[in-house]
Amino acid sequence: MNQICNLWSKIIEAKFTKFMALFFPGAYKEIDWEQGFLFLDDQLRFINTPKIQEGCIYKLVQVEHCQKGQVLILIHVQTSNQPDASFVQRLYTYNYRLYDIYQREVATLVVSADTSRAWRPSKFSYEQLGCNLEFSIPVNKLLDHRNRSEELLANKNPFAIIVLAYIKAWETQNDFRERLFWKLMLVKNLYKITEDGDSIVDVFYFINNLLALPEKLERRFLEQLEDYERLEDKPYIASLLNIGVKAGKAWLLINLFEKKLSVLDESVKQEILKG
Repeated sequence: MNQICNLWSKIIEAKFTKFMALFFPGAYKEIDWEQGFLFLDDQLRFINTPKIQEGCIYKLVQVEHCQKGQVLILIHVQTSNQPDASFVQRLYTYNYRLYDIYQREVATLVVSADTSRAWRPSKFSYEQLGCNLEFSIPVNKLLDHRNRSEELLANKNPFAIIVLAYIKAWETQNDFRERLFWKLMLVKNLYKITEDGDSIVDVFYFINNLLALPEKLERRFLEQLEDYERLEDKPYIASLLNIGVKAGKAWLLINLFEKKLSVLDESVKQEILKG
């Protein structure tokens, strides 16, 4: 699992209700959240399913439907940009095998971070000798949020900031000064919507990963963020970066992120150690 997939997996577990509220508000309203929920990802390895492709994550969650009792939700996040002709068919295979094993209704929900406007998978179906089968899935495509920047900035859900980070990463591929503006804007907004240091670190790593800057602009970003943190008395990120990298104690920063992500790619460690 690559780094961005690992980030998605961890933050969905940490903030599952907020994930559902932003990406699938209709389904969110049908779940009895007071009954709690249970992640069953470890059960997926016992199912004889198609091979998971690069750039995909799956999360299996047991929830309580307000009217139907226990149901399963299979979350799929697609981070790859490569169109997959068998995408929905593969999800159908997961769905019916989970239903067969657990004898519970299964909802398959998809978030797609691909950049293709044309690729919009939503249905697998066939008809044979009078027998019809149709499997449809809701897909929340991040690209469709590209004209909602003001609305997303006003949203206090941390996943709104992650969506904006993706959008601005796509829009600023050839304009790093504009990317610097949005990177600082998103981190400041993150500080405004949460006082939870853990949440800030979780979402910051998304922003930092998606909105990478050339070295000089990255240093300017750090300086401006440090000024902002000092002004607002919120020493979350810049101070840690300064301690971890500028003071030559990069392993402090590595330990911080590994605490949140469980596993940190070796390439990321090397980048941190370079300072």
